Amino acid sequence: MDNGIVLITGGFGSSSSIFASAELYSPTTGIFTVTGSMNIARGQHTATLLHNGMVLIAGGFGSSGDVASAELYDPASATFTTTGTLNTSRVFDTATLLNNGMVLIVGGVSPSNASLVSGAKRKISRQIRRSRTFPHHFFHFSLDKYVCIMAHIIHET
Repeated sequence: MDNGIVLITGGFGSSSSIFASAELYSPTTGIFTVTGSMNIARGQHTATLLHNGMVLIAGGFGSSGDVASAELYDPASATFTTTGTLNTSRVFDTATLLNNGMVLIVGGVSPSNASLVSGAKRKISRQIRRSRTFPHHFFHFSLDKYVCIMAHIIHET
């Protein structure tokens, strides 16, 4: 976050449990501090620091499967508040804060929506073939997801 504190949210336990808890980590002191909990337990989600200092938590995998919901963490009140819903639930995606304050969420896979996997693979493959190069923004946003998507497809066949 803006003050150098790191927000750690959700994740998975050793008994396949999924956490809604959150902690703050101070790199200067090495201390973890419990903060508010998310409204939905989730792992493999994105966390994006917004211009206003809040953190957007989106998507991920929850106890009922993949999650399309999103929440905002407010460091001033140490609380999470539900906000909009993704059009398609996804995990292993990327979320990037744009200069205009919007968040671009791309890539990933959706266990309950196989078309997201194959559609994303086709789109990325076409972009690679057309460009024949890897522009920095394409490499950063998509190439790592292409590897995950291919691994997922190979595993399913």
